[in-house]
Amino acid sequence: MWAWAHPAIAALGWWGVERVQLYGQDDQLAWVLIPLLGFTLAGTALTMLVGAGAMVEMVYHLQLHRSDGSTLRYLGMALDVRSVTSWVGAAFVLALGLGLFEWMRRGFARKWSAVQTYIEAETRRREAAQ
Repeated sequence: MWAWAHPAIAALGWWGVERVQLYGQDDQLAWVLIPLLGFTLAGTALTMLVGAGAMVEMVYHLQLHRSDGSTLRYLGMALDVRSVTSWVGAAFVLALGLGLFEWMRRGFARKWSAVQTYIEAETRRREAAQ
């Protein structure tokens, strides 16, 4: 439902990181925007967990509720544990979440490392000026 907002929130977070690099650590707007990037990372992790949770629930249903039929309800969706489509769909959501999380994490780590280097250099410069 809110998937359309994900790229916009991520872009605002990246903009916050860029503002720290451009204007320094005293930029108040940057420190408001950077947590949005964390929310984006959390969203990708949640996507991964939804896929993993669906797979766990299907295994659980196969092992313990075999007599209840092959269909189970998970997050409002009907999953058929005997259908390859349900398994492939859950695996796809898990892989998609994992891939997006790793892509965002690597980009964030690269940018944040540059920001941290800038902050350290700025702190050393200010200490030397005193």
